[in-house]
Formats: sequence, structure tokens, C-alpha cells
Amino acid sequence: MSEKRVHERSAIELAASYGIPNEPDINREAKIRNISAGGFSFLSQEKLKPGKEIELAIDLEQGQPLSIPVRVVWCSKNEESSDYSIGVQIIESQASDTEKFIEFYTKISASRTIL
Repeated sequence: MSEKRVHERSAIELAASYGIPNEPDINREAKIRNISAGGFSFLSQEKLKPGKEIELAIDLEQGQPLSIPVRVVWCSKNEESSDYSIGVQIIESQASDTEKFIEFYTKISASRTIL
């Protein structure tokens, strides 16, 4: 896989969930592993195809749940567990929740290990 990231990633653990438009099970659990101003990597029990658009709900440390529209860029099976690692890109950068998330990312990125 070639490296195409524009923003540096910061390691973090955040509780999250996601929903897929027009599908009945709207709250699927996820755990965010790293973040950047442009996207995330998270763990999920479900395999998602690249190009799929989902709504990712993130519980920030301040207790502010945010809903961010993202597109799946890659998905790979974890060798050590039954989970999938999923990389997503933020697709609506001007949304209010996205702007709040970028503010959060900016604050923590200086104090976290850059991947």
C-alpha cells in the first residue's frame, strides 16, 4: 500500500460507533486507534468495502458526541483478532461536528506520539 496521507496520525483510543445509511442496524461498535485532521483508523467486527460512506459517531474525552461523515479507504483483517482495521477519510470538512473534531485533534496532536 502506498503512503498517501496528507495529515500526520496520532495514536489514541476513543469509543465510537457507526451507521450505514439505509441499513437497519444503525449502531455498530468501533474503537478508534489513530486519528488525523483528515481521517481515522478504527477497529470493527464488520468488513467494510472501500468507497462505502458511513456516519461515524465519536465520544470525545469532553463528553461531546460528534457525528462525522466518512468514506472507507481501506479495510484489512487483523491477524491477532477477529476484528477488521478500517481506514476512513472525512468527506465533509465544513460540517460543524467535523470542525469540532479538528479542534480536538489539533489540541491532542501536540501531546501524542505521531505515527
